[in-house]
Amino acid sequence: MMKKKGFIMVSAIVGIVLIIWGLAFIWPVKPRPKHAFFKEDDQTLVIAHRGGRAHAPENTLPAFARSVELGVDVLELDVHLTKDEEIVVLHDATVDRTTDGSGHINELTYAEVEVLDAGYYYQDEAGDYTYRDQGVHIPRLEEVFEQFPAQRYFIELKDTTVQVLQPMLIQKVWELIQQYQMEDQVVIGSFDHDLIEDFQQISGGQVAIGAGEQAARSFVKGHLAYLNGWTTINADSLQLPLEKEGHDLTHNNLLRGVLKQNIALYYWTINDPATMHSLLDKEVDGIMTDHPALLLEIIAERQK
Repeated sequence: MMKKKGFIMVSAIVGIVLIIWGLAFIWPVKPRPKHAFFKEDDQTLVIAHRGGRAHAPENTLPAFARSVELGVDVLELDVHLTKDEEIVVLHDATVDRTTDGSGHINELTYAEVEVLDAGYYYQDEAGDYTYRDQGVHIPRLEEVFEQFPAQRYFIELKDTTVQVLQPMLIQKVWELIQQYQMEDQVVIGSFDHDLIEDFQQISGGQVAIGAGEQAARSFVKGHLAYLNGWTTINADSLQLPLEKEGHDLTHNNLLRGVLKQNIALYYWTINDPATMHSLLDKEVDGIMTDHPALLLEIIAERQK
């Protein structure tokens, strides 16, 4: 008798858990309003990572120009503040890796930064330093907006900017977006979701936003556990790697979840043809790549 009662109790608990789990999966979630950045006729977006750094020095005007010439949909770039509060396009916290100079970007004035050779270390496929001593510099974000006013952008606010300068970085990026009327042409991202939400507050939600690392991780884990109805995120788009901590981040339930919540999903950094084909087969919202020419060629071949 005791065994029978125990079995009934365990069965009841399991049943309740399954009911709760089922409710969590089917619970209705209100989709986010679609921001003007995301166009109705968008196919899989070709996103030039750091401007398409396989073709020219990363985050420089030659890289952006080449990618625009190729016909990419979006330019991805990173921004920091200089000591004199100029917004510059640079991935690292220092200028050491990409220029012939050295030092932390937040501790250099733009006059000091502008004279550095941002093509110094770039090598083409033949191993030649084709952009060295060619006048390539670290650009200001304003220069990029001026030269490519019709382009769409993913702008990453670098959380490696010293904390005391982060509010100023947010404010100045927002002011520049307004000045060039880029509200509908930009997605703001960062690994730090607090930075993104601070920008969202200052901008009054007029600019589409991505998701920080921790927020994205929670959203993904919820969908991998099929807790779709109880898993939401304050973001218009997600930028994800293919896998993290042993989990496949192209899982069908995650794709189903973002579609239901009207969140765009982009994958980075994809440079091999096989993976490009796989993601195109899944009809993901965008692919971020160092090799936009390759991705565009593959898309063109598939459309024949």
